[in-house]
Amino acid sequence: MRINYETNPRAIVHRCTIPYGGSDKSFILSGNVRGIIEEGYDEVTWFEGEVWYPQSTGGLEVGGMDHDFQYRALKRGASTVEGVIDKMKRWCETMNLEISEQHPETVGITY
Repeated sequence: MRINYETNPRAIVHRCTIPYGGSDKSFILSGNVRGIIEEGYDEVTWFEGEVWYPQSTGGLEVGGMDHDFQYRALKRGASTVEGVIDKMKRWCETMNLEISEQHPETVGITY
């Protein structure tokens, strides 16, 4: 997998939608899986995860996770997209959340 950083500067290869906010779940978090290319390689070598508030709030990463074991594991990533999504699901469970939608990102990605 190769990433064109001009069209996909954050190297997002997969997106998840995570509803939150009371009983109606009217707010949305964006769970992103990013492809990481290590120095000396031309293609993605591993993946990491992150959870962001949507662009309407300025696009900020969920904070206060310095002591959250599950979120640190998500940031450490895995060798596959599926492995990162599993870690994201585990993080969601600890926060009483769940992933409602998943879709691969196609902009700036070639296989």
